[in-house]
Formats: sequence, structure tokens, C-alpha cells
Amino acid sequence: MDVVCPHCAARYFRREVMSCCTHGAVVLPIWRVPPEPLLTIIRDDDFRHRIRGYNCALSLGSSVFDDLTSKNGPATFKISGRSWHLLPCAVQPGGNCHKTAQIYSLPVQDAANQRIELTSSHSRSQLRSDYLQTLHNMLMTHNSLVRSFKQSSASGLDWKIDIGTLEPHATAVNDTMIGLLINGGEDRSSVVIPQRGNGSLVIVPDLDPYYQPLHFVLLFPYGDPQWGMHLSRAINNARKRARATAPHTATCMPIKI
Repeated sequence: MDVVCPHCAARYFRREVMSCCTHGAVVLPIWRVPPEPLLTIIRDDDFRHRIRGYNCALSLGSSVFDDLTSKNGPATFKISGRSWHLLPCAVQPGGNCHKTAQIYSLPVQDAANQRIELTSSHSRSQLRSDYLQTLHNMLMTHNSLVRSFKQSSASGLDWKIDIGTLEPHATAVNDTMIGLLINGGEDRSSVVIPQRGNGSLVIVPDLDPYYQPLHFVLLFPYGDPQWGMHLSRAINNARKRARATAPHTATCMPIKI
């Protein structure tokens, strides 16, 4: 993938046609080089082989989907229309069982032990404690979402993530947009997690710009907002010019490690 879009830095194979940001018409988040030690650890073959396990252990929220894989068929990953990202119901756990984002309130060694306990089973090999501790410290230093959750936990405040302003004329076209558009046109909080919850997990809307960074912390180690309704157009007529010059192609994910 050595062909690079000059506008958003998306990478393509040589025979692909660029279709990521409509030739610069849409202002996409700029990819930032991952911090150390992730750049070094990711070169380890064993880490890459089990990177989904490390990401899930370190994520701020869990990912849920309807698996339609046949019991007698090959191992495949299928989603029935969509997936859900869930956050804990409270900043502070009801008991001593810290999960997902709540684990970041623990000391680093305790956090690694908790993640190993939650992810280990007879069918899974144990994740490396040193990698979990190193990546925990990295995310505490560089990831804005992790830092804000830690601050809320330490100060006894609800956790709020601000994403800015939505267009006042935006209207909901499906159920997943309703949560985003309740306060359309005004500054709002993308996610609000109370200090003490009622036991119900918080669902992150899939059009929320933090939908991906809250779960895929190793793909978005800085916690920057990604695709969402907050993105803007750079040039009003760029789409028309692009349609006249570019054939129909499949889209390419613009953020890659």
C-alpha cells in the first residue's frame, strides 16, 4: 500500500482508485504516528498475532455484535447489520470488579492483573503482563479519553466527553442517530458516565466520533475523534468535480497503523 492520498494520507494499493475523502472535499482526521512503546511492541510477531486480545483488554468499552456464524462452518466474523460499543454504567464499580474503562482507576500492576483475569480462559493463552503495563502507561500519557476518565475517577465527577456543535438543521434518519441529534445545533456531551450507575451499560451511538476510539485504543492511541457528523466540507463544489473525474470505487479506511 504505497500509494498515498495527498489530502488525508489514506494508503492504497497501486491499482486502486482513491475514494477516501472525495479529493479533499471532506476534511478527515489526520493520522498521527503512534507513540512509543507501541511502535516497538507492534513489531513483535506474538503481539501482532494476539493484538485483538490486547486491544480488548485495554479498551474503554466493550464491543457487542450478533454473530451469525454457522456452528458447523468455518470460523468467520459476521455482523447482522451493525455492532454496539458499550461503556460501563458508572465511573466507580459497584463492587471490586473493575471492567473496561474502570480498570484505568487501578494502579498499573493491579490493572494488568485484572485484565489478565478477565481475558484468560482454558481456551486462551494468557496475555503478557509487561505489555499490558507498558501500554497502560502509554495510554495514560497520550490518550485524551483515558486521561479524562482517570481525572473523573480521581475527582469524583461524572465523565463527560465534549464533541462540539452539530448542524442545527440535522434530522434523524434512523434510530442510531436519535441520541446524537437530541440537542442538535448546541454544544453537547458525546458521552456522560455517572460516578454511580444504575446497572445499565451505556450504548455509544455508531455515528458518534468517539465510537471507534473508545474501543480500538491501539488503532487510535491518542483518542482523537474520528468519523462523525462533526466533519466539515472543505470546498463546496469539490464533490461535483470529483464525480466528473473519478469512477465508482470501494471506499478505503483512511486511518491505518
